[in-house]
Amino acid sequence: MQRSEIQAKIWAAYESGDLILACAWCTRVHLEGEWVHADRDALSSIDAPVTHGICPTCLENQLLIEPPRVRLEPPTLI
Repeated sequence: MQRSEIQAKIWAAYESGDLILACAWCTRVHLEGEWVHADRDALSSIDAPVTHGICPTCLENQLLIEPPRVRLEPPTLI
């Protein structure tokens, strides 16, 4: 996706009042079902409302670093 196209989609989301989802690890933004790199200026220049999450790539990397703590058996009731 071209830089101008990304900026146009961020602007459209801003004008429609949508929150923009940004990855808290790599700062990519989620636009129309795709995680793309956006310049910080593209978000800050329009003061877009941003919420944070984690993109699939960073989630996979984080799970490799620290696997989730999953209880395999339910607790025993006394």
